[in-house]
Amino acid sequence: MKGTMHVNAARLRVIVSAGEVRERVAGLARKLARELGDSSPFFVVIEKGGRVFGAWLDRALRACGHTPLCIHVSVRRTEGQRLVEPVVGSLDTTQFAEREVVIVDDICDEGRTLESVLHLVQGGRPRKVVTAVLVSKLERRISPVRLDHVGFTLATGWVVGCGMDLDGELRDLEHLAILDESSGE
Repeated sequence: MKGTMHVNAARLRVIVSAGEVRERVAGLARKLARELGDSSPFFVVIEKGGRVFGAWLDRALRACGHTPLCIHVSVRRTEGQRLVEPVVGSLDTTQFAEREVVIVDDICDEGRTLESVLHLVQGGRPRKVVTAVLVSKLERRISPVRLDHVGFTLATGWVVGCGMDLDGELRDLEHLAILDESSGE
């Protein structure tokens, strides 16, 4: 792992194994392949967290005979320590006209980031837009964003792994874990 590890591994509790994640991603790809028919969709991957899940989903979809065109979009949500409304980086939406688009992200928590990207993509007049997230957390949902393909629905806790991080670390874990607040430091 990169950098200095600030999180004691004992404070992490595995909630979904790497094998379960792989199986679920393959299942989502098969479902997407059926839904997309013969089209080669655009994958709009929300950075940085969506990069890992996006790569896994892309590989699984290619195994199903589809060739997604991947576009990465950055979304900034902070000013110092304060969360602000999502600011979506540059994205040429004209390329989506009459095409299928899959918006990919690691997690839908509040829903504001996904909602912002969805709104922007829809402005490009695609034929169809679907969303795919590895994790949905409902307890903090603010925006009523539509989730078409969800890997796992989780209740509480800070989730890490599979692209999700804690202070920039733990993204490359191949399983999902939560920070166990009860173990303290």
